Amino acid sequence: MSHYDVYINLILEMISKIEKDSEKSLDDDTVWDATLMRFQVIGESVDKLPDDIKKKHQEVNWRKFYKFRNSISHEYAEVPQTIILNLMREIPNLKKAVQQITREIK
Repeated sequence: MSHYDVYINLILEMISKIEKDSEKSLDDDTVWDATLMRFQVIGESVDKLPDDIKKKHQEVNWRKFYKFRNSISHEYAEVPQTIILNLMREIPNLKKAVQQITREIK
């Protein structure tokens, strides 16, 4: 077990929860808040992954997820829904890469 397994597991857990909520339900305040928090956790966890692992998986825009985490933290009330929808479309790619990383470290 690596010291960054916790971050990988958090990313996968947040992805799973985001996948359960449909894009259409983002109009619900509770779903909106939960989705923002989940992306915040993803962004923070992505930042904790070693650079050498992220470099091996350049199919993911790791920086985008971390930068969005900062946007959520500092501009929470001004996050446009279109950004969330765009990130939700990138979730399958992120999930695939993180699952591959999981296989590689075992």
